[in-house]
Amino acid sequence: IYEEYTISPNYNIRTDAWKYAWRPDAETNLYPRLGYGRPTEMNDRLVEDGSYLRLSYLSIGYNFKPRKKTFFSRLTISLTGKNLFTITHYKGFDPEVNSFSTNAKKYGMDYNAYPNYRSYAAGIQIAF
Repeated sequence: IYEEYTISPNYNIRTDAWKYAWRPDAETNLYPRLGYGRPTEMNDRLVEDGSYLRLSYLSIGYNFKPRKKTFFSRLTISLTGKNLFTITHYKGFDPEVNSFSTNAKKYGMDYNAYPNYRSYAAGIQIAF
């Protein structure tokens, strides 16, 4: 909710909310004026399309078996990635929000929810 309201520098505010905020010299209806107070109720301006496509988990590996006599009998190399990319038009940090998981009335509401982390891992396994 507060990503679009410039009520405090302590919040993570979208760049567009600062850039396209209403001003007397540049009237716009995209975002409220700077310093506008907290929203008292939900409105349709805060609703947006949350559809997305995400590569959530990918793991690949390859087994090397030497043809000639070597010091190892098998070598396996693996690469794993989590949350590699997300394709969405959602303006928040992560379209998979769950800020109020215990309140059914507020399910899917983004209250500056922390995004899913991205991680990478590599592994080598050698059998002698």
